[in-house]
Amino acid sequence: MRDLDGRTLQAGPLAALSPARRRNLLRHWLAGQGLAVRASLLERLAEELPQAGSGAVWPLNVDCMLRLHRGRLVPDAPGAPSANVRSDAPPDEIALAPWLPPELSAGQVLTLALPGWSGTLHLEPVRQGGLTLEVLSALVARPRQGGEQFQSHVAGVPRALKKQFQAAGVPAWQRDAPLLWRGGRLVCVPALGVDAREQAPPGALQWRPRWAG
Repeated sequence: MRDLDGRTLQAGPLAALSPARRRNLLRHWLAGQGLAVRASLLERLAEELPQAGSGAVWPLNVDCMLRLHRGRLVPDAPGAPSANVRSDAPPDEIALAPWLPPELSAGQVLTLALPGWSGTLHLEPVRQGGLTLEVLSALVARPRQGGEQFQSHVAGVPRALKKQFQAAGVPAWQRDAPLLWRGGRLVCVPALGVDAREQAPPGALQWRPRWAG
């Protein structure tokens, strides 16, 4: 019912439960996200969920809301891009190299806090679909400008980033993350992965960037 990291909850199976079990599961799941919810709001959520359509929103408190997106409940908490109103825009460009160690060992996870960005870039080891340290060291982070092209599969074709977000079901509030470029080539979109044309060869030590706002 939950996704792999517990951050979202499938609404369909939840709605099929009895009201009492639905409330208990919601309370337990929200507590796991560090969210305390009033009993009256929990009652309302449990009652409205079975009839709710995609895009429904429930305010949990002054800083956080719960969204229904493509059949999943998603907490939009402080720190998510849509919950932050920055007085300054992200930098036009920032190189990753100064924030990377000279070496990364197999299995090592690295977290980078990029100056000017409200979030962190996590480099997670993968067996395929990642980037070598050499390529990572050549990347720069830039904000989305519009018109970018991204190829999600080897057998696919480059498509507008907006269409790729829509096809992958990436919520609008998760799209405001740095894009990783090497020269004039878009290499990685953290919410989608590494462009199929830029992925490291099999057997190479490689890492996939993931953005946490």
